[in-house]
Amino acid sequence: MLSAAGIATAAVAIPHQPLGSLRPLPPTRVVGCLGGRSPGFRSQALCAVCASGASLVVLRRPRKVSRCCVVSAEQADARSAPVKIGVILLNIGTPASTDLDDVTDYLSRFLGDERVMDIKNKEEKRAILEKILRSRPSKSAEGYKAIWDPVRGSPLLYHSKDLAANLQRELGGAYEIRLGFQYSEPSVETALSDLMSLKVSKVILVPMFPHFAQATVGAFLANTCQVAAKLKCATYLQVLPPFYKNTGFITAALDQIRGVIGPEGCQVDHTIFSFHGIPESQCTRTDETESICMKVSGCCSMRSDATRNCYRAQCLETARLLTAALELPEERWSLAFQSRRSLRRAIDWTKPFTDELLSDLARAGKKRVAVVSPSYTADCIETLGSLGKEGRVLFAEGGGE
Repeated sequence: MLSAAGIATAAVAIPHQPLGSLRPLPPTRVVGCLGGRSPGFRSQALCAVCASGASLVVLRRPRKVSRCCVVSAEQADARSAPVKIGVILLNIGTPASTDLDDVTDYLSRFLGDERVMDIKNKEEKRAILEKILRSRPSKSAEGYKAIWDPVRGSPLLYHSKDLAANLQRELGGAYEIRLGFQYSEPSVETALSDLMSLKVSKVILVPMFPHFAQATVGAFLANTCQVAAKLKCATYLQVLPPFYKNTGFITAALDQIRGVIGPEGCQVDHTIFSFHGIPESQCTRTDETESICMKVSGCCSMRSDATRNCYRAQCLETARLLTAALELPEERWSLAFQSRRSLRRAIDWTKPFTDELLSDLARAGKKRVAVVSPSYTADCIETLGSLGKEGRVLFAEGGGE
């Protein structure tokens, strides 16, 4: 196919004419004709593209095709260009800065999501949210200041940027990698709009949480679908499923953990596998049988259709795979969940709680405890702040080292 850039003529469809009836026009720029199937081409002739005669196109007359489609150079180049695949790394988000207003704005978006603060009574939920937003932002702002990098800012943001850049280098030019945050910039809308403008063939959505939970993966996907509808996105969306037991994920986690706890955990007294907490109701809702989750002892250890989408069961499976590979004795490790103390009276969260377990282990004489966070793919306020700082203080107060 011949091609040339700069043709402004719109695509039109014209019937073939006998060779003698074609009007020869002074050749200006030539683009390819997409008007027939490749077999059966007999001859070529010049055909007027538009009434002004501003452009010419080389037509190939097929035996059985009565019409041809004339395209502009831009369209021809677009069709011949390699098609790219878009990838959006989905995550919660982060305040724009440590200023009180920015932290308050972020928390209001995050906690205001009905999938995060799972309280059915709207009046009760509004009252609790107002109470939290009156007291918590100032404390959260101090927490963010303690982990904020003076040059790069939010750890979650710059770690995510680094991950996206490394993934782009790994996958190469056939892919376009973007970040899409749920409650802050760079937002899902920004990422999807950008990929749509690049006319990618499809967009792969990658929730950056290994385990399925309504408050994380469920919220990401629901928000992305709403954004896609708003943008009238016709691009095919593909979702990466939970990767909590994927070999690559487990291996990467093992590489980090082994260097800290040593062979068979010999460098510590105990290892806690701490996952982000969610309302227990979000676990029970994944049990379509309504007869297993929270109703049968040891339900999370059961491998069945009733537990395949249960967040707690997936967390337990991750911990089981990691401890087996680390050769940790059963009495040397525990499973726990992080949750906000301010919400525990209003919502039943997944248990046991990490902070309470840390205190219990310290009182039991455990001096060295390692805390692993396999539910996070990048350090953030939960890992660096809640565990790295608050958890360390709590453990020390109980007698731990």
